[in-house]
Amino acid sequence: MNKSELSRLNDPIEKQLYNDFLKQEKIFKKINFNEKISILIITDRNFGWSKGLQELFLKSSPNLNVGLIFDYQDDYIPAADVLIISGYLKNKDNYKILDRMKSKNKNVIAIMYANLDELIVDICTEYDIQHMYERQENSAYDFLCYINGLVA
Repeated sequence: MNKSELSRLNDPIEKQLYNDFLKQEKIFKKINFNEKISILIITDRNFGWSKGLQELFLKSSPNLNVGLIFDYQDDYIPAADVLIISGYLKNKDNYKILDRMKSKNKNVIAIMYANLDELIVDICTEYDIQHMYERQENSAYDFLCYINGLVA
């Protein structure tokens, strides 16, 4: 973890979310992706569980490359096969990452990973996010299996 990530985890709420998320590791099994898959997670308010998600994914398969961006600032972004929007983004400008990703890979799979409600559905419609996944009712392992099914 870099210094910026460590400082975010100094927040007691983010640290608790992160630690709670990592408890799911007990149910994780190795997943064999058919090829090397690149995943990019973006969030601007759910750092704890987004970081936990990144770490669990990295441990689950040697064929995964998983990056995490907190609060997109038009910085360089790598091409990715899958873009995970972790919770709705407070800063609407952060959704510009979708266009940037699609310019690098027109087949990028965008997934909203959140507690799904009417607001989330509206956001997905507005920004053409093709997939939505309910975070509250499913484990991170189930989510990774879902992603494996999408990229297979």
